[in-house]
Amino acid sequence: SSIFFGRDGATTDVNVYNGDFIVDTNTLFVDASANSVGIGTTSPAQKLEVNGNILATVANNGTIKAQYDANNLAQLQANSSGGVIGANASGATNILLRSYGDSYFNGGNVGIAITSPASTLHVLGPNSASGGITLTSSTSDNTQKVGRIKTSHYDTSEEPFTAILTNAQASDNVLRLGGGSGAENAATDIRFYTAANNTTLTGTERLH
Repeated sequence: SSIFFGRDGATTDVNVYNGDFIVDTNTLFVDASANSVGIGTTSPAQKLEVNGNILATVANNGTIKAQYDANNLAQLQANSSGGVIGANASGATNILLRSYGDSYFNGGNVGIAITSPASTLHVLGPNSASGGITLTSSTSDNTQKVGRIKTSHYDTSEEPFTAILTNAQASDNVLRLGGGSGAENAATDIRFYTAANNTTLTGTERLH
């Protein structure tokens, strides 16, 4: 059976046909046999499929959520400060990405260009100037740039201690090991180790 509603004799705006509910061809399509809804499509592949952009507007903390249960979920949120993407596993927030403030990953290893990271951060890149990891304090041309690798201090109220400090200057490229920073603590002991082959753990201390 069919029911048609139109603005005139030639135009059908709303159509109920064999259980399906159709508004203006594909503006809204309810597939009765598949129990699915399409917006902008007449063949929704999921319970709800939208062919087009979606805007969710809420006065505060507008949220789009995908939830397995109360402890395992992912959500996209907007608030007065900006946007947030979060994911929980077993009740703990393991991924939190903010467009403002701090963000973090806390659910395992992180891989960049690799799907099976072997350590906390595993980067796969080309053997060229575009590969590896670049540290810089500025992106402006003809400007001094500083890179830092550091370790948290034993006493968390203290500044971290410097492992490597690099400084790209107008006429020099400076590499400092263990110190040289007025913002961080210096190392108290630097040791060098080598081994007779490339499968030896720890190695032998050569310089202290």
